[in-house]
Amino acid sequence: MQRSNRHFFLCLSFLLALATSALAAPNETVLYSFPGGVSGANPYGGLIADKTGALYGTTGGGGNSNQCNLGSGCGTVFMLTPPSWTPTVLYSFQGPSSGDGAGPQASLVFDKKGALYGTTASGGKFGQGAVFKLTPPAQQGGAWTETVLYSFAGGTDGSNPASALIFDGTTLLGTTPTGGASNFGTIFQLTPPKKKTAAWTEAILYNFTGRGDGGKPYSGLVLKTGALYGTTLDGGPSSQGEVFKLSPPAVKGQAWTIATVYGFTGGSDGGKPYAGVVFGKLGVLYGTTGLGGAGGYGTVFALTPGKNGAP
Repeated sequence: MQRSNRHFFLCLSFLLALATSALAAPNETVLYSFPGGVSGANPYGGLIADKTGALYGTTGGGGNSNQCNLGSGCGTVFMLTPPSWTPTVLYSFQGPSSGDGAGPQASLVFDKKGALYGTTASGGKFGQGAVFKLTPPAQQGGAWTETVLYSFAGGTDGSNPASALIFDGTTLLGTTPTGGASNFGTIFQLTPPKKKTAAWTEAILYNFTGRGDGGKPYSGLVLKTGALYGTTLDGGPSSQGEVFKLSPPAVKGQAWTIATVYGFTGGSDGGKPYAGVVFGKLGVLYGTTGLGGAGGYGTVFALTPGKNGAP
């Protein structure tokens, strides 16, 4: 009898273990597979969602233009609508010949009225990338309207933006990995015009030098108490990239001030951060590095504020 009970409980334990394992196992569902062509191809950026649960994103290729990538398209902005995740191409970029953007690499951001904003890594008036706005139609089912808000010129201006934008309430903020005074990238700000017919105004908040202050920021920014935080792929004290803080001036019109929150060494602490950072509880910054770490294949890191509250 004891042996029978023992056998029963062993079998029960085994079945419970299997059930627990099945519940704990991740379950991936492919919501949509891009077919290429006019429907879009190669989504590099992340997704954002609206209040209904619809998903919005960009593709670096595909679309209805033949001006880019040997005719494979200049990229799209798309929407996936639940519950069947029906795909809709909201806009196909037309590329350099029209002055439109091309090759978006990053995710999008909404404004309060439901318009979408983003960047393209190429295209625009000068072929160095652009910032665009997509305005939703007045009536459901109508066409979205695209407007190029700013075309990067390269040189002392930024070029080839690969990051998402953020709003600080009114203006748009972002990074470019190239261009600027030293060709190591910039942090820029776009201010909307007071009149609808006027152009948005760009200001370079900071030019990276590629030395102790970092260089080539591919990631977007996060805003906290007026300061901007992000990462650079290169530069920093060990030339392995860094996490930086850009603080606004005490007096309007003066220069913003950059500080290295942490400089990676490329060793066990990681190196070459490509993505940005996020704030967690108690001011802790979290992020990833593409290289370094114990195995040399990258890390997930946390930066804890010091006693004085920095960063």
